[in-house]
Parts: sequence; structure tokens; C-alpha cells
Amino acid sequence: MKKFILISITFMNALVVLGSQADQNSVVIDPNYIIISNPEAVKNFLDTERIKYDEIWIPIEFDVSKLKIVLKEYLEKNSKGKTKTSTDNDYILGKLDKYKVEYSGYIKNSKKFIIFNMIGFESNLNGKEFTMILDGGCDVVRVIFDTENNNVISIECNGQA
Repeated sequence: MKKFILISITFMNALVVLGSQADQNSVVIDPNYIIISNPEAVKNFLDTERIKYDEIWIPIEFDVSKLKIVLKEYLEKNSKGKTKTSTDNDYILGKLDKYKVEYSGYIKNSKKFIIFNMIGFESNLNGKEFTMILDGGCDVVRVIFDTENNNVISIECNGQA
């Protein structure tokens, strides 16, 4: 009985700590990965990027943790000399652990997608909406994942000013 009470108290304390760390518009799992959970902010970003969607879907930590590995494998497979791509995959791969990543999800044709907005330089990410940057080259990267097939369907660097 004492063990059960101790486990219950520990669990309730964990919930209090987790609840106090998250606000209503964002959840921070890893300091470099920020879930944008405000549906209006996600819609605004998708519309600005001209991404077609049927509805907004907010992923959870588990959904994204596996995509970090998928992205790294994609970049390694499509590095310079192996495949000609429109992005500098070697540059992105070299900075992969330095990017701050804002992400969320959407549904299109009954399939779930996660979008990453990756920023590789110091920027004020507020966690309530996606950061909009008009240039930056491959220091600002958008990646779209197909969660059903666990693969990268789009990777794009910003333009240069």
C-alpha cells in the first residue's frame, strides 16, 4: 500500500510540473523543438507557405521524435555526390543539431503530415506561432513529413536576400 501511495504522489507531482511548463499555445518537449499548438497560427503559416490542407492536427512528442531520425537518414542518403537536390543537404546535415525547430501538423486527403520550420541562427522563437523569415538560405528550412510512410516529402531552403 505504501508503494502505491508513493507512486501516486510521484505521478501527481510529475503532472503538476509538466502542467506548469506548458502554456495553452505551445508545448516544449526539447528546447530545440517547439510544438506550435495554436490552430490559427498553424493555419496562418500553412496559408502563407501555400500548403493545401483539409484540417489542422497537433502532433505529440512521439510523433516528432522518430522524424528527427528520418530527416537525418534522408539528408545522409541525399548528400552531395549521391543525389542532385535543390537544397544543400550537406549544409543542413552539418547544422542539424543546431537548428531550432517549430513544428505542427495538418491533414490532407485523410493523411497526417508534420511540418518543421527549422531556423539555424539566433532568433526569438515565441512558441505561440511560426517565425516568419523572408531570406536566410539553408539557415531557414521547411520540411514536410508523411507520418503514415515515415518519409520526407518536401524539404526547402528559404531564398537569399
